[in-house]
Amino acid sequence: MKKGIFKKVLKIFAGLLVLICIVLAILIANQYIIRNNNLKFLGEEALILNQKGQEFRDLNKNGKLDIYENPKANIEDRLDDIISRMNLEEKAGTMFITMIGMQPNGKPFDVPFFFF
Repeated sequence: MKKGIFKKVLKIFAGLLVLICIVLAILIANQYIIRNNNLKFLGEEALILNQKGQEFRDLNKNGKLDIYENPKANIEDRLDDIISRMNLEEKAGTMFITMIGMQPNGKPFDVPFFFF
């Protein structure tokens, strides 16, 4: 009698373990899909270019080393350069980069939500 109960409990435990593994796999796959969909919004990856022996990421994909892309340039010059290239909406948008997330329907989350 005790062996029968033990086998039933063991089967239930194994079933729960399998169910937990399936749920975790679905959650991980969902986060992977969300992350990849978010990356699509960034467009093509910036190429690594070599100019005068210096490698840099061509962030605006114009084929040349701009001041803001140059890690050896003075930080104030880099900031001035990138800010001069931004429109008002982009500048305002930088104030909200880490403060809010967007739902798939385009509405903002009420509280910050971080995707990994």
